[in-house]
Amino acid sequence: MNADHERCRRLVWQASPETGEAEPGPYCVNEHGVFPLLDCPAFQGRECRCFEARDGEPEPMAEGLIREFGARLADDYLGWHYWRRIRALTEEE
Repeated sequence: MNADHERCRRLVWQASPETGEAEPGPYCVNEHGVFPLLDCPAFQGRECRCFEARDGEPEPMAEGLIREFGARLADDYLGWHYWRRIRALTEEE
């Protein structure tokens, strides 16, 4: 795991249920779509073409929006559309 992914503004942050403070959420969202954090190249310690450094403190997203991202992923997770989007994170098109 690489802590650099937490500097990316594309990382979804959520409010901790215990403290209410911002904590890294389970997804990364960019122009290619929604990805589980485990498939994020920056999370894996690799270069991500979509990485953008975040300025300031992260803002947690609404819980409903995070659930919507999960539902969107469930529709095409591990299908060919998904893998094409994953390749776009690290390869030139």
